[in-house]
Amino acid sequence: MKKLCLLLSLWLPLTSQSQPPEGQDWWACQSVARSGLTYENRKWQGSDFEHDKRFVLISDGENLDAESVAKAMFVSLKPEDVICNPPLFKRSISCYSNTSAVAVSLHFDRKYGNGAIHFGDGGGKPGGYRDSLYVTAFECAKG
Repeated sequence: MKKLCLLLSLWLPLTSQSQPPEGQDWWACQSVARSGLTYENRKWQGSDFEHDKRFVLISDGENLDAESVAKAMFVSLKPEDVICNPPLFKRSISCYSNTSAVAVSLHFDRKYGNGAIHFGDGGGKPGGYRDSLYVTAFECAKG
């Protein structure tokens, strides 16, 4: 019984943080593929990367909430490091990192519930992929 209480006490705070705010539009998303290029032995080589990312995108009026986008981008970004452009035709949203440390962007189509995250790493090791460029495709279901 003590083990069950301990597990619940560890699990409940995690689940409460992942709940989207009440009254706002949101999408539950999951990656479906990730591929790109890695630089090895002085040449670029095509690669498939592991993917199993689940995240929630939250609407911020006509745009996306910067905090939810920052969490979805696979790297450690603060919400103030994310800029989202006004939606194109009220449906397609583009967000990107405004830091020079990492080149990452997220594109999301609200009508079809899908999008992609683009990542370019020129030398650091975020996610363990040094000198890599990759795209992660994702699909979402409206909550």
